[in-house]
Amino acid sequence: MDTAVNCLVTEPILNTAQQRRHEFAAKIADRDGEVHTDDSTVLLLAPDHAGREVYDFAVNALGTINDACCKAPDLWGTRDVTWNSRAMAKGQIGEDEWSVEIAITFADLGGCPQVGDAWGACLGRIAKARKERSSWNLSKGGFHDP
Repeated sequence: MDTAVNCLVTEPILNTAQQRRHEFAAKIADRDGEVHTDDSTVLLLAPDHAGREVYDFAVNALGTINDACCKAPDLWGTRDVTWNSRAMAKGQIGEDEWSVEIAITFADLGGCPQVGDAWGACLGRIAKARKERSSWNLSKGGFHDP
């Protein structure tokens, strides 16, 4: 694989002493299933930086991938989940935390970046039990609103 992203998420409900581990959602095991209904991470990549074409990856703690190709201006409405990358992912659930790692080939994203290229990206997390969505970068309309 050409690039890999590793995400470690602190999750208080996974603390055994709190007796809330059952609230953590990691159920979707089928590729391109409704991963966003589980606790999951989201990665959107826009190789052209203008966001005309965006590659959307969601991964839950089981390592299940939902990948799609989206077109601007309506990234959510144009999500094509029939597009499948060769991405591979794995997840792990621990005490007080969970993690995912995803490896994506540049070929699936239109080729290797060149010196001087600028890509757009959005990194996010969905915490189902707390009904919380957060992202590394500010986005008023959610993950699919660059």
